[in-house]
Amino acid sequence: MEHVEIKLGQDDFFDQIVRDGLPEGGDLVMITKDVATDEGRPAVCLSFTVQLPDGKHAKAQVVTTVRMFQAMAAALVGRYGNL
Repeated sequence: MEHVEIKLGQDDFFDQIVRDGLPEGGDLVMITKDVATDEGRPAVCLSFTVQLPDGKHAKAQVVTTVRMFQAMAAALVGRYGNL
């Protein structure tokens, strides 16, 4: 599993990541796997297309546990409420 950080209200960092990152294809998909960890816990994968510097497209993804994803979502609800 990947390292996970939560950075809420970090406007400058947000803009830097968007500006300096690879262009994305707007095709975000969330996929879960019910038994993914050694302990038998579920995981979630966020996958999306990026455009590489040579113009080719490639799939990128990040994987974390559902537990960690839920904690991140709860942090969003805590800061912004139920929009």
